[in-house]
Amino acid sequence: MWKMSNSIAISIMVILLAMALSGCGPADDPADDEEPDDPRYGGTITIGYISDVNYLNPIPRISAVDNMVNAWLHDSLVVIGPDGDPQPRLAEDWDVSEDAQTITFHLKEDVKWHDGNPFTAADVEFTVYTILNPNVESTIRPHMASLQGFAALTDSDGPASPDDLDVRPVEVIDDHTIQFNLSRPDATFIPMALSRGIIPRHLLEDDIAAGKDLSETDYTLEPVGLGPFQFVEWSRDERIVFERFDDYHEGRPFLERIVYEIIPDRSVASANLETGDIDFLWEAAPAAWSGLMDLDQIDHDISDGLGLSGVFLNTEEPPFDDRRVRQAMRYALDMEAIVGEYLGDGMSLASGPIPPNIWAHNPDIEPYPYDPTRAEELLAEAGWTPDSDGVMQKDGEPLAFQIETFDFATERQEASIAAQEFWADLGLEVDTRWVETTVLLERYNSGDYEAAWVNPTGDIDPAGTFGRFHSDNIDSGNTTRFSHSELDGILDEARQLTEQEERRPLYWEALEILHDEQPVLWAGYIPNDYWFNEDLTGFVVTPESEGLFKHLHLVYFDR
Repeated sequence: MWKMSNSIAISIMVILLAMALSGCGPADDPADDEEPDDPRYGGTITIGYISDVNYLNPIPRISAVDNMVNAWLHDSLVVIGPDGDPQPRLAEDWDVSEDAQTITFHLKEDVKWHDGNPFTAADVEFTVYTILNPNVESTIRPHMASLQGFAALTDSDGPASPDDLDVRPVEVIDDHTIQFNLSRPDATFIPMALSRGIIPRHLLEDDIAAGKDLSETDYTLEPVGLGPFQFVEWSRDERIVFERFDDYHEGRPFLERIVYEIIPDRSVASANLETGDIDFLWEAAPAAWSGLMDLDQIDHDISDGLGLSGVFLNTEEPPFDDRRVRQAMRYALDMEAIVGEYLGDGMSLASGPIPPNIWAHNPDIEPYPYDPTRAEELLAEAGWTPDSDGVMQKDGEPLAFQIETFDFATERQEASIAAQEFWADLGLEVDTRWVETTVLLERYNSGDYEAAWVNPTGDIDPAGTFGRFHSDNIDSGNTTRFSHSELDGILDEARQLTEQEERRPLYWEALEILHDEQPVLWAGYIPNDYWFNEDLTGFVVTPESEGLFKHLHLVYFDR
């Protein structure tokens, strides 16, 4: 089990040897040996996944696949290591004041953007203020709530300028030193707010000043980053191509090119891995696992992850604004059977949003049992009674809704149909709908849905995951639009503490509330599963599902 650091003054563990998968030895740092005859250099890795990215820009942070692909292009001040702690990337190191409210980062020198321009602290400042800009859509914004002046800077009715504040939240000390001023201690600020990619001020400053949507800028189509690989071309819904950035500040990457192939059918993707048409597959079809494990030419790594599968409910609208209805829907499901039959053997039954490998998980909370009798009782308490056809109704209206999931997500489609059948037995009228990725994501994030079976990725610090249920974040990450004043107070208190031992009992209280309220019908915890050509080595596995891709510059073909 990985743990976060016990204090905001986080001790830095620098990886000198990369963790390898499946018994392979550690990968050497590319900077150690750049001789042209070094056999580790060269080769193209073809990575297959089920969907295209939404943006080649790290600021919106719409989905895990966006995080994965942007990690090759864009670098961050820190990255999350195998132990779950932040490690310096664009930073050399950082200092934390005694009151834990001033954090000073010392940046690496001689770091270049892909277009050759120098990276400076001004780029970091620009990135943070772009995220804080209420006219810019970004799910990263809530992670910066502890910055001085956050409320004023993010006020959509009239945001303040940093110059108007008594204390600037971000101060450029010099080209390679930047200071963050917090209004309170925040144990999550470094791992959650500063592990996101930096964007170039010199290319985007005019667009942001003009009020342009980031998705409509030329930059999104031809991005320039600080990462180990630079952009070559993007054929929407087909592939994206990247090539090695020889001047990468961590050392010249081993791989020459990355080809990211979009393969909507997981079964086809698994077959392509078997035939060698692709070299790496993230999230193979569960039904293909056993077959892939039997292949000598394919290695794999399956480890505890941060992802969660479940039915997310819009709690602002009836009938899901009634806790008893939500509870009844969960009792009506034999979730153990659904998970086992449709979602894969690698998934364990979930009791809440925090998986067992995160220190805030409460092992005493059990998933709801399958209890259709209790479900009927709860609906009766809420005023729902069956009509002559057995359909639950209230005030002459049936208990009816639509559950949606992505058009590529075969397993979730099957799970939704199974849930539909269980709910029909209870007298609920449920329609199913499969929706194109960007369309559903937009509606899901804006609250324009009733129920959706989705697989969001959790955050390395539990505050990030819990933040998705805080009422302050209803328009920026709280997709269930759940509001509970007691929960808000608990989460606010926990976020200001720095010690796990102090935060844990508060998070356990929060988990009890969410277990009772059921804004999400929790299904299962998703493992990280990676499948790859046996010749590939040098991978670094972290708890983040996309964390492996932030260390892809260390991977090479051992042939």
